[in-house]
Amino acid sequence: MWRWFAARPWVTSLVLVALVAGGAALTWRYEQAARDDFSACVARWADNTSARSAELGRGRAELDGANDALWRAMAAMLAAPPPDARAQFQELLDVYVDASDRFRANVADHPIPVPPRLGC
Repeated sequence: MWRWFAARPWVTSLVLVALVAGGAALTWRYEQAARDDFSACVARWADNTSARSAELGRGRAELDGANDALWRAMAAMLAAPPPDARAQFQELLDVYVDASDRFRANVADHPIPVPPRLGC
């Protein structure tokens, strides 16, 4: 068989070219698949990060609103104390504490996504 290939160098050259080209094509395809997988993983991470940010942003807005209402009511009560100031303050404080507890639970329910360098 080797003598046959030795007598036909053009066939040997074609076989070697086919082997090199086939190996290069397989390597390129493998690397392309790895890049596609990493890109998809980064896209999932970005989607998860964005969803977490949006969810926590809504909870933070609620908490900030309750905090703002509490401080503004406190300032108004200090300027002109109404007769039921303690009850008003306790009601606003309860709203703030509830919002704070919901926000903390929301943070715990939506952990930070694993970064692509570690998860992909």
